[in-house]
Amino acid sequence: MPDPKPSFLEYDLRRRLELESYGYRFLRINKFTLLPKKGMYQTPEDVLSALVQQSFGLT
Repeated sequence: MPDPKPSFLEYDLRRRLELESYGYRFLRINKFTLLPKKGMYQTPEDVLSALVQQSFGLT
């Protein structure tokens, strides 16, 4: 798969920042943010669940 065009990435970033300025929040999820932490979470699903709970203030 070819790399995305830089103009698309720039547009996407500007759009995300604009939406965040209106109060929308985004979870930035990638393969690195889902890596289990040592001794804290067992699976990527547990990590994702913790991220969602933190985002919505459930913890």
